[in-house]
Amino acid sequence: MRRGSPTFSSVSMQRHDPPHPDPLPPEGRRGRAAANDLKATLVQRATALGFDAVRVAPAALAPEIGAGLEAWLGRGSHGEMAWMAHEPGRRRDPRGLWPEARSVVVLGTNYGPSSNPLDALADRDRGVVSVYAHGTDYHDLVKKRLKALARWLHVETGVELKVFVDTAPVME
Repeated sequence: MRRGSPTFSSVSMQRHDPPHPDPLPPEGRRGRAAANDLKATLVQRATALGFDAVRVAPAALAPEIGAGLEAWLGRGSHGEMAWMAHEPGRRRDPRGLWPEARSVVVLGTNYGPSSNPLDALADRDRGVVSVYAHGTDYHDLVKKRLKALARWLHVETGVELKVFVDTAPVME
């Protein structure tokens, strides 16, 4: 059964101590095991809040990703989405938006209906409204969940966080 596209949201975080190789900062100074435990707990909490996909990554994109974005923009592939061309330097790498960011938590949730929305296209006498326009605005739904997860993560680790649901130039 085909469902609507997932929406991806992100939490960027940073900590004020020296950098280390783990995408998530360790709790206190207990090292890699604590970071792994934190990540596992983060995934459990995000899943309990209704997120279908949870990934943690360093807050850095490979240079070819940014170059790909600029080439895409240069070809005019963004069409009428003029905002995509604004501040490409901030889009090409999460640190362009927040230089102190060390990790990004990317979350996905499927807001699609239980039936295939493309089936409605068979009836040529009726208009079809995009899936994202049905029901509760996914920005509100996802942001509420995202903020709950961010509050827990802040209390647990002390990291500073920024929460985005399609509201910042962040490439997921």
